[in-house]
Amino acid sequence: MVGNVPHFEQQQADYYNLFNLRRRKQPIQSAANFQNLFLIAALGSRGLTSAPLLGETLASIIYGEPLPISEAILHNLSANRAWARKWLKGSKVE
Repeated sequence: MVGNVPHFEQQQADYYNLFNLRRRKQPIQSAANFQNLFLIAALGSRGLTSAPLLGETLASIIYGEPLPISEAILHNLSANRAWARKWLKGSKVE
């Protein structure tokens, strides 16, 4: 995981109806995150090899520089990806 720390309570309030919003093709607002609070976590056994790239990615996010990875990969590394998957399926997140 890499990026901004998600604001769980705010995201839960914003996305409780995400399944229906997406089904109706209504606009979905950006996820609420804590300002100036970032993380790199869950590196696992390959952390030694992935940490430099994730560190560069996080520095690029903080300083607003071009990312060394694609936007799709960045979304897959998001801290709230598991919550978003559940909200998209209409499940409750606790």
